[in-house]
Amino acid sequence: MNKKGFLRIVEASISIVIIAGVLFLFISQAREVKKPDLSERARDILEEISRSSLLRTAILNYNTNSNPSENIPVDVETYISNRIPENYLDYKARICNVNSACGIEYIEGEVYSAERLISTTIEMVNFAPKKIRLFIWEAG
Repeated sequence: MNKKGFLRIVEASISIVIIAGVLFLFISQAREVKKPDLSERARDILEEISRSSLLRTAILNYNTNSNPSENIPVDVETYISNRIPENYLDYKARICNVNSACGIEYIEGEVYSAERLISTTIEMVNFAPKKIRLFIWEAG
């Protein structure tokens, strides 16, 4: 029996299996396109808003009894629009009372949402907290 020929066949088979395994590993990693976490982005934007006393004051002074489709304060709108890429994402921000559901109209596709409670600033005397909710979805 020729052991050298048999060993060469086994060696070649093992090397083919290793090369195929490495190729499949690289191909599977290349196909995984990781979508950005839009809910995390919404939470980060609202976190930044909560740290700004100017934006907190604008939110707390907002009249939630007005028409719900009324625009949010310009400072807050500008701040959010500068942090969301317009080319592939849309968004809607709402400011509501704490006990309100604070929803939006139906939107086709996946919508990511985050909310933040804004309670007071150092300058304010009365306690009238508001809730800001940010909805982000892929433009389409």
